[in-house]
Parts: sequence; structure tokens; C-alpha cells
Amino acid sequence: MTYKTWLAILLMSTPASAHSFYVAEKQEVNPYANCCTGTDCHPIPREMAQELDNGSYRVTIPVAYAKIINPESHVWTTVEETIPFKEVKASPDGQYHACLYETQSMGPTKRWLRCFFAPPKGT
Repeated sequence: MTYKTWLAILLMSTPASAHSFYVAEKQEVNPYANCCTGTDCHPIPREMAQELDNGSYRVTIPVAYAKIINPESHVWTTVEETIPFKEVKASPDGQYHACLYETQSMGPTKRWLRCFFAPPKGT
């Protein structure tokens, strides 16, 4: 491989590029804050997000996985939250993603989840 190829692979795999769409999005509950401040977001398995009949999602994230999403998080119990339809953000890569606050008291609604991304319907 050439130097340029290695450099391109390295740049595409850095956390900054992986988090670029998270940072660009604003929180629904606090429109002055971004979804991510650098290490708050991560893809989650489909099994952790259950779509409800009204378009909302019930998100269940075990403690161990919460630490993968946000290593700075002080989660001590399973995160179980319902995200209203109007707060669900479209995922640009077809995966589910969650962004967590460091502590539950940081969020204006006392929730753990900053933002939640789901694939568009039909994908």
C-alpha cells in the first residue's frame, strides 16, 4: 500500500471522523448543545432499540455497554428510556446510535440519553 492509502485509512478510522455527524446534530431537549462532545456517542445493536407503535423508541442499554458508548459515564444501572418520535434523529449510516450524558443530572430532563439516532423507515 502507498503512503496516501495508509493515511486515508488512518484518517477514516479516527474518532473525530466517526463522530462528525454526532457533533453536527443538536440535542432536542437542549437546542444549544451538540449531541456529542467528543466521546459521548457510539453505535448500538438493533436489539437495544425497540420501535413502538407511535414511532417512539424504547432504548435499553446495559451498564457495560453504556461504558462503551461514553467511557466517562457514571451509569450504575441499565439505561431504559423512551425516546419520543419527535426526538429521534435520522441515522446517516443506517445503524442505531446513542449519545449519553456523563451523569443523569447533567441532562435538562434528568435522562441519560443526549441523543438517539435510528435508521430511516424502510431501510
